Formats: sequence, C-alpha cells, structure tokens
Amino acid sequence: MKGLHLLLALIFVQGLYCVEAKPPPKGEPPKEDLQLRNFLRALQSYITKKTFYSDYRLRSNEEQDNSLEKEVLSPIDEEEAESQTVLIGNKDVKPKNLHFNKEQERDDSKDKHPLTPVVGIKRNIATRNFGISRSALWANGVIPYQVAADSFGPDYSKAVDIVQNTAANISKSTCVKWRPKTSSDKYFVKITGDSDGCYSYVGNIEKENGQILNLGRGCLDGYIVLHEMHHAMGGIHEQQRNRRKMFVKIKWENIDKNNNEQYARRRHTENIDVYDYASILQYHLSAFTSNGKPTMTLHDQDLTFLISESKYELSFYDKAEINKVYDCTSETCKISCQNDGFRMQAVDQTTCHCHCPSGLKGPTCEELETDEGCGKTIILSNGGSDEINMTPYSSGKICTWLVKAESDSLIKATVTSIDLPFSSQDDCYHWIELRYYLIGDRGKELCGRSTDPRTFTQMNIGKASPFLIRFNSKKHHTPGTGFTVKVEAVKSGCINSPCKTGSLCIEGSGDGSYMCKCQNGLSGKNCDEFGASSSNHCNFEDDFGTCLFDQDPSSEILWSFNTKMCSFNNCARALTHGTDYQFLTLTPYYDSVEYSMGFKAVIKTTAKFTVADRCLSFEYAIGNYALKYSLTELNIYVEGTGKSKTRVKHVWTTDYSWKTEMVSIKAIDNLVISIEGVIGYQIIGVDNIALRPGLCTNTHCNPNPCQNGGTCNEFIRKSESNFVCACQTGFSGDLCETLE
Repeated sequence: MKGLHLLLALIFVQGLYCVEAKPPPKGEPPKEDLQLRNFLRALQSYITKKTFYSDYRLRSNEEQDNSLEKEVLSPIDEEEAESQTVLIGNKDVKPKNLHFNKEQERDDSKDKHPLTPVVGIKRNIATRNFGISRSALWANGVIPYQVAADSFGPDYSKAVDIVQNTAANISKSTCVKWRPKTSSDKYFVKITGDSDGCYSYVGNIEKENGQILNLGRGCLDGYIVLHEMHHAMGGIHEQQRNRRKMFVKIKWENIDKNNNEQYARRRHTENIDVYDYASILQYHLSAFTSNGKPTMTLHDQDLTFLISESKYELSFYDKAEINKVYDCTSETCKISCQNDGFRMQAVDQTTCHCHCPSGLKGPTCEELETDEGCGKTIILSNGGSDEINMTPYSSGKICTWLVKAESDSLIKATVTSIDLPFSSQDDCYHWIELRYYLIGDRGKELCGRSTDPRTFTQMNIGKASPFLIRFNSKKHHTPGTGFTVKVEAVKSGCINSPCKTGSLCIEGSGDGSYMCKCQNGLSGKNCDEFGASSSNHCNFEDDFGTCLFDQDPSSEILWSFNTKMCSFNNCARALTHGTDYQFLTLTPYYDSVEYSMGFKAVIKTTAKFTVADRCLSFEYAIGNYALKYSLTELNIYVEGTGKSKTRVKHVWTTDYSWKTEMVSIKAIDNLVISIEGVIGYQIIGVDNIALRPGLCTNTHCNPNPCQNGGTCNEFIRKSESNFVCACQTGFSGDLCETLE
C-alpha cells in the first residue's frame, strides 16, 4: 500500500514538472531537468528499496509460512519474538507486534503477608536460590498438603485441580513429591483461599497444625501457584541472591516507599547455581513501582526477555537447583553430567540420567541435537578462532554448535554477515540463537540482512562456561542467503574476580589484562588501597557495594539487610537519608539457622591503609528489651602493627531510635577495623558507616569528608548532626566520589 502511494506521488510529481518545465537553451541541459532527474532518482531508489524489503519479507511459494505477518502472534511465536532482533544494515530493530505478558507482571502485586515473617510473590527482592540452612527442607522430599475446602467456597474444585496439576509437573522433573496429607503427617502445608494475598512460608517451618500457603482472590493461576509452591519447597526469590548486585541493579528511587522492605536482601543463600533471570521466582522488572519506571534493571538489557516471557513451569536452573538441594539421585547414581547438565531422578524413577540443555543430548550431555550436514563441537585455545558458515541453507533445519574453550577464557561470537528472512512486523522466520549467558536458558535470536559485524561476548559468571549457537529454519519460508559467524576465545583477566571491595572489573585486550574501576575513595590496581586523604561511605543501598567493610567469613553468623526496624508490632522508620532504603541488620530470627544468644557477626576491612589518623562514624539503633540478659550489642575493634585487637566502642539499647556515633582512630600501620554485632533478643540496625581522614571533631565537616573539591554543609536531622556534600561539576555521589 505504501508503495502504491509513493507511485501515485511519483506520477503526480512528474506531471507537475512537465507542466512547469521550460524549453532549455540550445546545447545546455535544463536546470529544472537536472533537479527532476535527481529527485526522481532518489524517489525511485526509495521505492525500489521499499519494494525490495517488501518482496523479501513477503515472497511466497506453495508451502510459504506467513504466520508472522499478523499483528497478534500465536503464544509460541510471541515467546520467540520477545528474544528476537532484526539486523538491517547498521540498525537493530525489534518486532512491532510484541504483546508482553502484563498479567503475570500484575500478579506480582497481589502478594500480601501475615504478621509473621514469610516470603511471598513479592516479599523481598530475592533469589530462587535456597537458604543456607538445610533444616528448612522437607524430609525425603515429601510435602504433605491439604486444600482447605471451607476457605475456597465455589472455587474449591478449581483450587484442587490447579494444585494437583502443579504438583504433578514438579514431580516430573524433581524428586520432590507433593501428596495429600494423611493423619500421620505431623507437618504439612495448609493451602487456604479465605483472605487476600498470594504467599507462602519458605521451606518447612515445622508447624504442627499446618503452615499456610495462601491463594486468595486472583491467585488461582498456574504462575502464582507454582511460585508459591516453590517457596514452600525452600526457594527464595532470585533477586535476593547474595551476589545479586553482579546481575541486577535495584532502583530504590522508583519503588513504592511502602514496599521498600520487599527489596531488602534479608536472607543468605547457597548460590548453588548462577543467577537465573528465567526462574519462576524472578520478579518482573517493574514490581512495586511508584512511578511506572523499572524497580530493577539488568546490566545486559538484551536479556530482559528471559524475565518478561510467560512462566508456567520451573526453569532449567530451577530444576537443577531443586535436584541438587534435595539430593534427588540415589547413591548408585554416579554419572557426571557436562555442559551445565545435571543429574535427575524424578519421583518414581528408578534410574537417574543427565537432564541436558536444549540442543544437547546423550548420557552426559556431550552430544549435539543437530540435523545432518550442520553443527559441530568447536574447541578453542586462547587466541584461537573458527568460522560457522551456513551459506546457502534450506528451510526445515535445526543446527547446533557447541563452542568450548580454556578455563580462563571468554568466548566471543561475531555475526559477520546475515541474510535471514523476517516479516513485515519484524519477526524472524529463520534465526540464529546465541546463548552467551547460560546455555540452559534461551538466547538472543537474530535475523535480517546486514554485513555490519555484531559481536556478542560471553558474560563473566565466575567460571568457564560453553557458548551455544543454534540455527532454526523450521518454518517453511523462502530462505535468505544464510549467515557467517566467527567464534574466538580470548583470555579473561576478570574471570577470577581480581578487583576487590566490590569494584567493577573491565576486561583488557584479551591477553588476560584487566582494569579495576575504583570508587568511594579506593585506589590501587585492584581497588584494595585506601589513601591518607580518602573517604569511604557505606549506605548499603547497593548491598555492600564499594564499602570498605564486608562480611568476615569466619563469623559465627552473618549480617543481613532490612528496611525497617521492628519490635513485635511496632516498626520504626529506617534512617537512611529519609528514603527507607535498606540498612545492615541482625535479627533473632536468623535464616532458620541454629544459633545461640551471644553469637557474633562481624564485618571488617581488608584494604591496605596508608598510615593516617581516621574518623569512623556510623548510625545505629538497638531495642531496649526489658530483659537484662541476652542483650544485643555493637562493638568496634581496631588492630594493627604493634596494637593487638582492642575494643574502642561499645553501644547497646537505643529504644529503637537512631543515634550517631563517632570514633577517633589514631594512625596505625596495617590497620584493620572490625564492626561486631552480638545477637540477643533485640533487633539492631546499622547504617551510613563512614571513614574519613583526621580525628573526629564535634562537626561532621571538620575535616572535610567531601572528595574532588566538594563542599561540606552540616545540618541537623532528627536531633542528629549530619552533612551533605555539594559537588563540583562532573562529580556525583554522597561524597562526590563518582566521576560522571
């Protein structure tokens, strides 16, 4: 239709020029004729280009599949389209007919919680990962349940059906068996629907009259039910994983302030498998938004489709983790699975086998699912390369290439040319799939027509990993000319995490070199040095971020994070710049881990300090529980060359009101500062830990804590002295420590 309009316009313009044209002087081309020729040439070129792309997209034969021309795709095509990009010259185009799954995104907002601490569909931004205590697991992987008939009313049959179907699906891929409760079951899950909210306790809390899994109004949906049943098995939200900052960024400023606690990293996780965006327990990116903007972002925006796509079953890595945590294989199962495959012995199976990522098969996941004449395993040494060439090709093929390299390698794939058909809506009929993150999850899909190279570098997940490339031309559509992809292995400098104190590692030229991006007063090749004039501020909004302090792994227990100080039914507001963002905390309810009152949690410095006087300041709040025994305490210790570990500050009980303390630390060689929490019956919060040069004075601005020429301005907040830095142009951050 657009081509017809342009043709009519062309005829009209030609008519205009014919009317207005004047006879030219003899022997000289008319000026108007030159303008006309140039105009017509440009217009004809545009029409030819449009006609070419239209023909290229729509040309057909007897078996031509034109299903992608529609504005509304089938569910299967929609799932594919979300991961697709059409390459046209030097431009990347997304499909026009995407209809993202807003229903499941809205489902995240249905979660409400009882008074006792639980994790529900939006309770903390957490991880599908399991907690550090095995006591929360169900014995022998058996979970008795009871659907409370009196609480669902006319929806009782629907509730029974959906719970039974979900339980059956879980049993097909794990050894966890959900079965109806019997009279001999001491502990069980009581599934109710008589109140609002979708929520569950995490794991087995050993409640004799049944622990609640609530499916209130609007919760009887396959996505929600599976989500909550995974919680009951012991799974925690994906975003709460200990190392979440490497994979997602929490956008505190966009979160509804009444729900900030949902994003606190309150639990400690085993981190058995790497972060999985496709997990059933991964929230959508706008959960709890206050302004329509994302409450989380991914460091690699190209992977957002793994979160936005519909989820009605456990992801590949959900299954892997459940099987590992519950020891889902018998003692005789010794098979060693490769390429991210995992051993699986589901309910009622007598033998175990390797469950492989799609595209791989065989006893140990080392064989390829690929059609004859294409696909292979490519093994590269650092600096080595190979080429995948599919020119020409035919419709109806599935091809797989598995690229492997050395233990310190990252693999790069460069699409050097591509000519694969796509629809008028910019969906791919045939495509290349690049799994450069996790090969058990789907990868980014490409089609289009371009000779401009596009390079995709394998993400550093802290360990060597294969790179999987698949080609799909199953749809019967006129083929393009094909594609070429260059794969190469480069030596990584960042794979062993050389940058300290949470600093970002930037890869070098592929020779094992790297550069650490130091912030917050840190310096040195690995950002593990702290100069005499440096300042460091920890507000814990990015977990430990680039804080000088981090968990001491030898601690009896670990510090957690929270956003509110709670004393039974009374919750005081968190004092973090008035925003209710998260702070450091210890609670007497420590992740279901056995502990005794008096256990200690320690964070300490590991950076090398230049010898200088220092001022340590921090905000804290501790309850004043009436019992005078088992009190929660906070201690500050200092040690160094010639100075044994010495307590320099001891605080306790503030009636849950926030206070500020300052501690002067005189110059010591090889300085180490420790902050120790001693767990008692009272909850404790610690926030805004700052270390600045010079001994402490009665003012926060003497000496000046602001970096890079920033001006310090002191003010009073809630009867506490504090300061704010006015930064020079080009710098930002609480201490003007970040170069914009």
